[in-house]
Amino acid sequence: MASNNLLETRNRMKKKKPNFATQDAHKHKRVKSNWRRPRGLQSKMRLAKRGHRKKVNIGYGSPSLVKGFLKNGMLPVNISNSAGLKDLDKEKHSVIIGRKVGIKKKITIAKECKKLGLNICNIPDIDAYLKSIETMMKEKKEARLEKLKQKEQKKKKETSKKKEKSAAKAEPAASEEKMPEEKEQAEKKEQDKILVTKG
Repeated sequence: MASNNLLETRNRMKKKKPNFATQDAHKHKRVKSNWRRPRGLQSKMRLAKRGHRKKVNIGYGSPSLVKGFLKNGMLPVNISNSAGLKDLDKEKHSVIIGRKVGIKKKITIAKECKKLGLNICNIPDIDAYLKSIETMMKEKKEARLEKLKQKEQKKKKETSKKKEKSAAKAEPAASEEKMPEEKEQAEKKEQDKILVTKG
């Protein structure tokens, strides 16, 4: 924990500290407001004239012993593995889980932090976070199962349609096979008739 007096002085200094912005950022849309040093020869901001924006100076910095500390006096530590939690002290450090860490790793880190009593900056309520993730995972599973069922139903419909089509194709082929036989029988009957008439 950092000393309370230094934290108080830093808070007092931060209240007076101006918002540093690029020169003429308020005049043009194309100019972004994030800080860039003024370089113009006639720049009133560079010359620190009265009534113009303030420049970044050493005097605005917070005390070196308190730099990087949180408002509660804890030192934030970026973590991407549960292995990094072993060396941390719950009275001095507070955890920040990395932005690129996946959900499964986040869950394990959150559970271990709960065991060790460590505070997580980007997850204020660990229990609520874990519950929300569980519900989300359940919903995802259900949605996946529904999709699989729909796929299976589609496949069944397609196979049944294919079978019907193949059956429909097979029927005319069978009728075509029967037709020549019937023709032969009709021809035989005509020949018999002719023979009978001749006899």
